[in-house]
Amino acid sequence: MTTSDLIRDWVAKGLASAGRSLDPVTELRRGLDTAQRALDTFAARGGAGGQGEAAA
Repeated sequence: MTTSDLIRDWVAKGLASAGRSLDPVTELRRGLDTAQRALDTFAARGGAGGQGEAAA
C-alpha cells in the first residue's frame, strides 16, 4: 500500500467519523483499484501456477 493510499484512507475514515457519508461510487472504485493492484501483483509474481496473467 502506498503512502498516498494510507493518507486517503485516513482522510476517508476521519470524514466518516465526522458524520459525513462516503460516496458509494467512490468507495466501489477504490475497492476495485485495490483488487486490480492485488491481481497485478499476483500475476507479476507468476501466480496461478506460474501462468502469469489470468485467462479472460
